[in-house]
Amino acid sequence: MQVRVWNKDHRDHVEMFKGDQVTVPGRGFILLDLSEANQFLGQFTPIKKDGHGNHLKPKMLVIEKPVDGVLRALESVESICMLCGKDFGTKEALDVHSNKEHPAAKTTQAFRQKAN
Repeated sequence: MQVRVWNKDHRDHVEMFKGDQVTVPGRGFILLDLSEANQFLGQFTPIKKDGHGNHLKPKMLVIEKPVDGVLRALESVESICMLCGKDFGTKEALDVHSNKEHPAAKTTQAFRQKAN
């Protein structure tokens, strides 16, 4: 079963895996078999920090598993709740759900946008 391995960081993640150099683009994904994806995420990578203790290259990878055996097309992602995984069909229906079920997430998102 193929899964997407997403890189949540804005920088490319480059790592050796089974003798090959694997690059996961920043805020992008690669396709791997589920067992290989679990091995790839579980493999140790040394932590690199600067003089202040900040991570220089964090490993921010996640696995997106298929829903009903099928990976969704990227165009339909805007109607899927990222917190509970349900598909609402339209962005408007998703907004209604988000306001009702996840009000704290909206507040956090607005705060982050204001800070940037």
